Amino acid sequence: MNRIPSSLTRAIRGSGILLFAILLNACAGKQATPGPVKNADDPLIDSIYRATDLAQVSEVELYDNMAASDVIYLGENHDNIHHHRIQLNTIEALVERGLKPAIGFEFFSREQTSRLLQFQQSPDKFHAEGAKHSAEHLLRDQLGWGDSRDADWDHLFPILKFSREHKLPVFGADLNSGLRKQLARHGYDGLNGVEKLLMPRTEFKDDTYREYMFQSFTVAHCGWRDDGYLENLYETWLLRNEAMAQSIVAMHTVTPDQPVVIILGGAHTEYNMAVYERVANLNSELKQINLRLTSVAESPIQVHDYFQPLQIDGKSYGPPYQYIWFTARMPEREDPCKAFLKHKNKRAKHGQIQ
Repeated sequence: MNRIPSSLTRAIRGSGILLFAILLNACAGKQATPGPVKNADDPLIDSIYRATDLAQVSEVELYDNMAASDVIYLGENHDNIHHHRIQLNTIEALVERGLKPAIGFEFFSREQTSRLLQFQQSPDKFHAEGAKHSAEHLLRDQLGWGDSRDADWDHLFPILKFSREHKLPVFGADLNSGLRKQLARHGYDGLNGVEKLLMPRTEFKDDTYREYMFQSFTVAHCGWRDDGYLENLYETWLLRNEAMAQSIVAMHTVTPDQPVVIILGGAHTEYNMAVYERVANLNSELKQINLRLTSVAESPIQVHDYFQPLQIDGKSYGPPYQYIWFTARMPEREDPCKAFLKHKNKRAKHGQIQ
């Protein structure tokens, strides 16, 4: 069995996979003071390349291709502020081309869509600077976003605000956090009848991809592997991808002449699998563009290293993305594995995990 290419493991943490880890919930508190940014002068920063010929493309060319597409993935590292700036700029560029794209978010659940729409439809007086009961504060409260998530909110709210100003449809795409946690803990068979009513089912089956994701989860969990737990994570992964794909296709059905832009962790479209593959399964006629916003490596490497195809047991999944937009790295923080392993060992001591 082939293993994850070493040049790709750097992208796993921060790309969405770690959001599965219930064990990490207790490790999301205070972080160490950020250190210097590694590889801040990498020549790839702010450049865009496509997978077909490894050629550099301009922002204008990329935006023009997006404007002619049905589904546009803006895959991110959740904590990289540069990625969120590019996402907003991309949506602005599509609007400048006369489009009104629907904007979907992994960070919000499908059930929260109505809350997002209520925010958009609220009177202007609740959006004024210094409003006593601002629409933003109400929305944040309704979504259950506490003060501990200030950074995430600061990344996402400018996109919500722009969408409101330009009357763009918005929607939550993912399963709600309660269902995700229940799935990760107990698996689908461990849910009760009402929970199952809220859960999509998927026909996707690929044993090679399953093993690849097990390897990815292991890397994301700092080398710790428990196959029973990872089986639940994989089932959660599949059902989340199915839910997001259903959300995307449903939105496109309502506005078939406008693109759907989806903001999500880059792992959810890696190798044109996961959400990308499920959308194609639901509607093979949709033209999809898979853009990955990628922080450059800690030390400079060649463009082709970022586009390495995945080969497992003679099966090829092709390059990881159709386009990569390279960005600067964020300041270095304390290795998250230190906190994770400390918490895991504490849980193990109390017999809560193996």
